[in-house]
Amino acid sequence: MGPARKVQVFSALFVVLTGLAVYWALSRAGLDAASLRQVLDLGFVDILVLIALAMMLYAADLLRYRAIGRSLEVSIGYRAALEASIANFFFSWLTPGSTFGAPATIFMLHRHNVPWGAAGVIAFAKSLTGVAFFVGAAAIIFLVGWGPELDERVTAVVIPGLVLLSLALGILLLSALFAEGVRRSLA
Repeated sequence: MGPARKVQVFSALFVVLTGLAVYWALSRAGLDAASLRQVLDLGFVDILVLIALAMMLYAADLLRYRAIGRSLEVSIGYRAALEASIANFFFSWLTPGSTFGAPATIFMLHRHNVPWGAAGVIAFAKSLTGVAFFVGAAAIIFLVGWGPELDERVTAVVIPGLVLLSLALGILLLSALFAEGVRRSLA
């Protein structure tokens, strides 16, 4: 089978499997035809904006794989990053608790000649950056008062917890960014 045929088969298989996964997930979520009509009633421009946002999500994910790979001195091409991103999102969405997202990422990166160890670190670091972003954003939202109204006792636990978790994740990320300096200081 030639390269063009492989791309056609892969694309068709991807569309079919994604369609089946979407159907399965929507049926388990209790969504019905009325819910789908609400999405379609958004209008052409709104749907285009949603599609653009989804594409931007993939683009940001692609750049994260490449940047993390670069920090490990591993070259990750755009195609390898895109395939890893698609595999990660697909298997994270399809499996309970996102169980197979990271293994799918590691496998896809290894298919593109990324060593197993580096692929594992890249998958973990990608997850860590995502968690750090959302925890940090939640901490900021709560600190500036944009969050939901919560009982003061809950807020007294949530805000310090978010801040401490943000700091811990931030230290890990900064350590990864400045790994050489951290290694020298630890030595």
